[in-house]
Amino acid sequence: PGQNILLAGTGPLQLVLADQILKAGGKIEAILEAGNTGKNWLKGLKGIWGNWDFLKEGIRYLRSIQKAGVPLLRGHIILEARGEGQVQEAVIAKVDKDWRPRLNTARSVKVDTICLGYGLVSSTELTMLAECEHQYDIRRGGYIPLRKANMETSVPGIYAVGDGAGVAGRKAAIEEGCIAGISVASALGDISHATAGEQIKPYRKRLDKINRFRKILDDISLPRKGLYELATDDTVICRCEEVTLKQLKASLADDTIQMKDFKRMTRMGMGSCEGRMCGPSTIEMMRHRLNASAEDIGCLKPRPSIKPVALGLLAAEKPPEKAEV
Repeated sequence: PGQNILLAGTGPLQLVLADQILKAGGKIEAILEAGNTGKNWLKGLKGIWGNWDFLKEGIRYLRSIQKAGVPLLRGHIILEARGEGQVQEAVIAKVDKDWRPRLNTARSVKVDTICLGYGLVSSTELTMLAECEHQYDIRRGGYIPLRKANMETSVPGIYAVGDGAGVAGRKAAIEEGCIAGISVASALGDISHATAGEQIKPYRKRLDKINRFRKILDDISLPRKGLYELATDDTVICRCEEVTLKQLKASLADDTIQMKDFKRMTRMGMGSCEGRMCGPSTIEMMRHRLNASAEDIGCLKPRPSIKPVALGLLAAEKPPEKAEV
């Protein structure tokens, strides 16, 4: 695989990936962007103002893609992957403002690899295990910890920054980390509150500017209802445990609407990824199908260890040496 690649999804990371594939010698059939950036150019201009580094990066990626002759199809989505034993073709179509496909525009393209990316998910396992309070924000990657302006969570002494506190990118993570570091120093009494406030100001200013640009990207790339209507009964929702949409719908017949109940009844989220793949999409599908809030549906609770650990690694650990008396 990889001789003829299709990229489908939304957001600027598609352009980054396309540039990397092209530099590695790969061939890209097309890039499908579900959002339509052309209709939001005025908002985009306001968001980009002052964020010139982002603009330069974007132009560089676009030039690389255009030079390679790769079509960038805005307002398009993938409907289906087809093939015997491997991907052989994909069905694509134009979408309306709610990302519902215009079926009269559907067509197939010959590809042997499909890369999908409809949004990012925040890694909040640590803050959830620490019992920090979370709120649902699909723009920032689902359930994210509530934070004060100094990046402290609802649990005193626990601070959260970067993609573990809402997806906003590398540069935003750096500014948040600096704010949190200064705040911790102040909380420990190493610097005064007044000094901390002054030191934080330039980081806060840069963070506000980055977040202004991020909001514009979110408005363009925020997944719409139509995306969550594409799954059919035989669509595998939880790949680890091979749970289909039909099985989830059967659980709904028993008045199940919470993620923890889906988990008990179908084993969804009990695989090695612990629901990182199926959890976010299931929450959104159920939100739209049931017209319920994310808080009503809940989330899959993480379990330690945070990342899968091979038993061989644990068995190879040497016990601590006993201290001499």
